[in-house]
Amino acid sequence: MMHSVVIITRNRRPELLRLLDALRRQSDPPGEVVIVDAGDAPLRSNEVREELPFLLIILPTAPGIAEQRNRGLDEARGDIITFMDDDAVPDTGYFATVNSVFQRDAGKEIAAAGGTLQTSLSVPLPERLFRTVFLLQTDRGRNCFRGSGFPDFNVRENDDRAAKILPSTALSFRREAVNGLRIDPSRFSGAPLGLSTGRCFGEDAWFTAMLS
Repeated sequence: MMHSVVIITRNRRPELLRLLDALRRQSDPPGEVVIVDAGDAPLRSNEVREELPFLLIILPTAPGIAEQRNRGLDEARGDIITFMDDDAVPDTGYFATVNSVFQRDAGKEIAAAGGTLQTSLSVPLPERLFRTVFLLQTDRGRNCFRGSGFPDFNVRENDDRAAKILPSTALSFRREAVNGLRIDPSRFSGAPLGLSTGRCFGEDAWFTAMLS
């Protein structure tokens, strides 16, 4: 079972190199890592000094969070694909655990899986409120959608009426589950608000809702 990791990034070279080192140290490393780099000076393969146990693909591109994710989806060849944020640092056994989840699922009933997230930063109350209102992911990846688009903390996790949200910090899914699914750039370009930042948020919540 081939496993691909897709990383979208922009001007965060130290974090990206730290993540690559964490992927190199995995007990069960992925088969390929696709970096979709919208930086002013994209990473070059010769900057990675340590030998890597996976194929490294670097794709320079224009900034745009939806377009970058879609480009990564188009390029990744794995049966399992993991979106991983460029500032994440997975435990050494993370991919071994993810692979075992999908390997045990002989009936292919699991479309996506995500791990528990821990942060080394304390999040102030105003930011926590902002993340809640605007559906940005926090803590353990257990928020839910409801009709209004706000997270509904009153819906129990085993309630099938709720679409689960898994954060793109570490989101793994079967390729066959996303056949034909791409993120609409018009939703996450900032254009509806007259903003064109190339870094609008919420596409991971939308993506996992569509998976659900």
